[in-house]
Amino acid sequence: MIDKALKILLVEDNPGDARLIQEELADAGGGHFEIDWMPNLTQGLERLTKGDIDLVLLDLGLPDSQGLETFGRAYSHAPEVPFVLLTGLDDETVALTAVRQGAQDYLVKGGVDGHLLMRTIRYATERKRVQEALRRAHDELEHRVEARTAELRLANEHLQAEIERRKQAERSLQLAHDNLEIKVAMRTAELAKTNKELQQEVEERGRAEYAVETERRRLFALLDELPVFIHLKDQNFVIRFANRKFRQIFGDHPAGSRCHEVIYGRPQPCDGCYHAKVITTQKPMEREWTVPDGTSTYHMHHLPFADVDGSPLVLSLGIDITPRKRAEQALQRQQQELQVILDSVPALIFYKDCEDRFVRINRAMTEETGLPKEAIEGKTASELFPSQVIDYWKDDREVIASGVPKRNIYEPLETPRGSRWLQTDKVPYRDAEGNVIGIIGFSID
Repeated sequence: MIDKALKILLVEDNPGDARLIQEELADAGGGHFEIDWMPNLTQGLERLTKGDIDLVLLDLGLPDSQGLETFGRAYSHAPEVPFVLLTGLDDETVALTAVRQGAQDYLVKGGVDGHLLMRTIRYATERKRVQEALRRAHDELEHRVEARTAELRLANEHLQAEIERRKQAERSLQLAHDNLEIKVAMRTAELAKTNKELQQEVEERGRAEYAVETERRRLFALLDELPVFIHLKDQNFVIRFANRKFRQIFGDHPAGSRCHEVIYGRPQPCDGCYHAKVITTQKPMEREWTVPDGTSTYHMHHLPFADVDGSPLVLSLGIDITPRKRAEQALQRQQQELQVILDSVPALIFYKDCEDRFVRINRAMTEETGLPKEAIEGKTASELFPSQVIDYWKDDREVIASGVPKRNIYEPLETPRGSRWLQTDKVPYRDAEGNVIGIIGFSID
């Protein structure tokens, strides 16, 4: 039942037809309709301009306008109002075209009774209400997508800056490591030569040992200034050296302490210990490692090393990558939030790149197509819908080439429930520089 009277504007030049329509509505709908009759389009447009109209019954053949032009002029005055067209058998094709351009329905004069007319009016009014609700949801979603895009772009810029800083730190560390290896090699050669000379002269050996110790202290002082934590361990896990950054993180420890005691507070070596692997393989290893309390994450380098007597050592360096990891987690959360928003919309939403590949879809699209998300994303329309791909891709190319949205596209879709007709809007998707990198589509059944 219609709860309140609908205000209907009837634009019909034939008084007999107008009177017949009013009588049929009166018989079928009682007092549920208030009808304003206008005999031509000019007067009809004047009445539309005043507002307070719930539905328009529009004859396409009027004294001052004929055919599709009649609907176009009226619809441009009040696109928010549902239109039901009145047409003769000879211009039904024109009426169908008008429906594709925004009219809700059409009726062929002479074949309409009161109950059909009332049902058509009610359905047209309800469809228009749903379309308006979807349009408002679409506008809200576009606003949210733009806001999320801006947030993601800013987060990406911060992440890129952090990555660049980390790369610079890694390059600096690699250079320090290379210089360290060169110095160690040079010092080893010097010590070998000195050892031979010391066999001949004890005093010279003493001076050489003093020089070695001086260089060792200088090297350790240099390592203390690096913004990474460093510790040198022997094959028994005993820490032979730890720089200032290591001591700040894990605290001071007595001489002879083992790494698993200082870092983890456990008496036995860790399962899968990287130190033991490097001692065995004599090959460098890298990994990401989070401290036991979970507050920081480091990029670790474990490097094989040899003491002056040839005994194996391992030099471990840790670069703090906590800010980068947090930025990556924040970006992932934002992407998940965006997917929740997309999945909450009762329309089919998809994002395709310029190669016609589906990059992202929402839950409504997986439910309508009967395909899981992973079976659609990354695939082209030609792989998923080969029979309709020409029409789909034609509209996509127009939006990508022009950068202008294309709305109210009517296109078929084969689904497990049978053929469906969708009304689709396609808008360009742009990157941070404003370049069109794909399209975003919104479809309703």
